[in-house]
Amino acid sequence: MKFKAGDKVKILWEKTPYCSIFYTDKGEIVEVFEKSFYNEYLVHGFNEESPLYTLFFTEDELILLEEEKQTMKKSDLKQGALVQSRNGELRILLGDKLVDLSNGRYMSLEDIEENLLCEKFHYKELSVDKVFQCSDTSEGYRRYIRKEPIKWTWERSHKELTVGEIEKLLGYKVKIIKEETNE
Repeated sequence: MKFKAGDKVKILWEKTPYCSIFYTDKGEIVEVFEKSFYNEYLVHGFNEESPLYTLFFTEDELILLEEEKQTMKKSDLKQGALVQSRNGELRILLGDKLVDLSNGRYMSLEDIEENLLCEKFHYKELSVDKVFQCSDTSEGYRRYIRKEPIKWTWERSHKELTVGEIEKLLGYKVKIIKEETNE
């Protein structure tokens, strides 16, 4: 048995027989039903209007949210995915370009590493920190146009450390200074 009741999961709608247009990608397993050949999982929380609404899913239709958070890669991005850069810019994946929704500028997907970081030319602020994707390729754009809140399907976790923790990791004292900018 891969999952247990109480696990937070991402629903891989493209692998299910269900229509996902009105649902989010996240849910919680309520109950597990062991079958002779496979297990079924009763999941709720993916319907914002009726959070107790449930559907059955199999193991290959779900992924643990913790696993999903750690495994998002550039190759996982689907056409129409919305991404938010570290600097707050919102972009949509069209072909092999990430197009800025506010001004139409774009950057090539080649400029981003497989781990969604942008180390090229020292443009770290263009690294992807949040992703929204669903089975309907225009859903993210429709939410943006209607100014609806975006429920991110993946967010990069940033570890916060105190100066003391940093010094312990490095093995020596550090002094934090404000970075100078050309603004």
